[in-house]
Amino acid sequence: MQDHRATSTAADSLSDHEAEQWLLQQQQPQQLRPRAAIWLLDQLDTDALGAALTELAATEPALHARYRFSDDGELTKHWPTDAPPWSLAPLTCHGALATAVDRDTCDWDLATQPPLAIALLNSEDGLALRLQQHPVLAQPTPDQLFSALAQHYLAAAGQPLQARPVLLDTLPVSPQDQAEALILACFRRLLEQPTMGADDDFFDYGGHSLLATRIIGTLLAAHQLELRFNDFFEAPNAAALARRAQPAQRRPQQQALSSAPSQRVPMAWAQASLWRAQVAYQHGPVFNLPFALALPDGIDESVLEQAIADLVQRHSSLRTTYHGDALEGWQQVVPPDQLTHYRWFWSSADSIGLSLAQAAAHCFDLSAELPLRVRVLRDAASGAQQLSLLVHHLAVDEWSVNTLIQDLALAYQARSAGIAPPWPAPAAGFELFAAQQAAQPMDPAHLGYWTEQLQGARRGLTLPGMLPATSPSAAAAWLSRTLPSTLSAQLPRSARCYGSSLFGLVYTAIAATLHRLGQLPELVLGTSTAGRDDARFFDTVGYFTVMTAHRVRFAGNPSLAALLKQVTHTLNTSMQYADIPLEQVQQALGMGATDGLLFDVYVQIHADNALNGALTDAAGTRLRYRQIDADKTESMFGLQFEIMDDVLDDQRRLRLVVTYRVDRYPPTLVAQICDGVEAVLSALCDPQQAEQPLQHSTPA
Repeated sequence: MQDHRATSTAADSLSDHEAEQWLLQQQQPQQLRPRAAIWLLDQLDTDALGAALTELAATEPALHARYRFSDDGELTKHWPTDAPPWSLAPLTCHGALATAVDRDTCDWDLATQPPLAIALLNSEDGLALRLQQHPVLAQPTPDQLFSALAQHYLAAAGQPLQARPVLLDTLPVSPQDQAEALILACFRRLLEQPTMGADDDFFDYGGHSLLATRIIGTLLAAHQLELRFNDFFEAPNAAALARRAQPAQRRPQQQALSSAPSQRVPMAWAQASLWRAQVAYQHGPVFNLPFALALPDGIDESVLEQAIADLVQRHSSLRTTYHGDALEGWQQVVPPDQLTHYRWFWSSADSIGLSLAQAAAHCFDLSAELPLRVRVLRDAASGAQQLSLLVHHLAVDEWSVNTLIQDLALAYQARSAGIAPPWPAPAAGFELFAAQQAAQPMDPAHLGYWTEQLQGARRGLTLPGMLPATSPSAAAAWLSRTLPSTLSAQLPRSARCYGSSLFGLVYTAIAATLHRLGQLPELVLGTSTAGRDDARFFDTVGYFTVMTAHRVRFAGNPSLAALLKQVTHTLNTSMQYADIPLEQVQQALGMGATDGLLFDVYVQIHADNALNGALTDAAGTRLRYRQIDADKTESMFGLQFEIMDDVLDDQRRLRLVVTYRVDRYPPTLVAQICDGVEAVLSALCDPQQAEQPLQHSTPA
């Protein structure tokens, strides 16, 4: 090996390998495997070994490098001025030396620890030397390091280092035990529960469907281990899930995420469908996402502006423009150095006299402005602040909102201290996903699943009391219904008893209520799925969501419990096919662009809602924010049900927000539907009522 003595602490350039391995350490540490080797020492001069290690560190500075973000947000490599923390105090090794290496985990903080760990072990077999190496260090290998160390030892001691390699054959581990360890590691990391056990319930520790999606994707991408969505509800702990896990039938085909594609980027499948709908609605505000927050503790607007600018820099979808015609759309990412040509933040001084409703009604010119508008509003009398966060749906989805709020918290705290946010890892740009997906064909088997499920399904919805559809309009109104606290507390427990989810319960209650009001033989309801099965994009902001339609049948007058079982199975089974946009399904069913949607009713849940929480400044002061319901005046759905799963002051609160088209649904009918949904939810919490046939159960 050559002499590469470090003469300063200046940062050095990183190789592509180092950058890739560092990113994996931040995002998917379970995918990394350390390299390790152990040598049994026949005799040892500790002083000579210390001198040999000092010489080794001097000739190979990469062995004690540190990796961290600079103030400019770039990943850099540095060397501390102090000696590498390689202690020669022997550690006690219990059991055989071959088990003294954990080769399945890479528990390293590369900002504070060198990529090489060296230890002396006192074992029943004698004194041993262990080298463990993080994969960020491509060369030299542990064997090469030991050879170099032995040469330095010879020079220092005047005699060779007598050592014998230890064969690192560990005890056989069954595939089920391996799967259990991997699943449990995912649970502990994503739920932030380091003491969680293999028999502990995923949902009892705060798990929900979005986290389950993330875990399924991570296990498939990193370990080729396959789980179904249904498994999480039928076997919700690591031990039980391990018994259901199967080796993936085929390894996911993933293109390397190297560099950004050309300026003109095609849209992802679901995004392209949304674009065509946007054109059909004449680029109006129907696809605006108007989030609004009350700021009771006040906020520093200049710090907030800096933090929002950090989000725009970090997430390319927030600095993307959209172009095209009624048939095809494309997108273009604005480079960071061109952002000065765009405006996306307005202070309270810039927003005098403007209301939240007026801010939300803005019609984006998506070809000329960014899909993000942030305004601070201040009440003239009280001085209280409100935040309008308006985003176009083409740029974000439900998953993305939580990501943005989490990143905003980090950026605000950093900027209040006068520094750039220390992002844990870069976020892959959505344009990379879009280009990758647009270049591949849709799976005909997945499309076939949907056409088989929905062929001949009854479209739309007709109920007594609905208004005649004489002049269709997107004009809408809305109402909010907060469920009783006792019912809010009971519903998640009841869902677990049925092997379902909170969403499954509410979805079933809505279907049952509409069936009983209209004596429907069947009903098609719409919902959305995360659309993220590639773990590399779990921290990406963009429009991945895929709208889907499900057929609920009421033949045979089933009980509420039986209907819930049917709904749960249908929703969960369909998840593996949920990459096909609804537009493609409807075309395969013979529906044209002017036929509208298969369904009139759309249901979604806002789980783990991040729009209620607090920012923290550099002094540690908590600055609360509370979601304000948007005043929705347009909708593409006849009835849209949103389940708001909020936690305020450690208390769970469930709300039902219903947006309805005023040309079809009178307010009295919508209120009647809400009464029915609440009654069915209460019945599902009573085992006796839940087992009664629908026509005999508590009336709506």
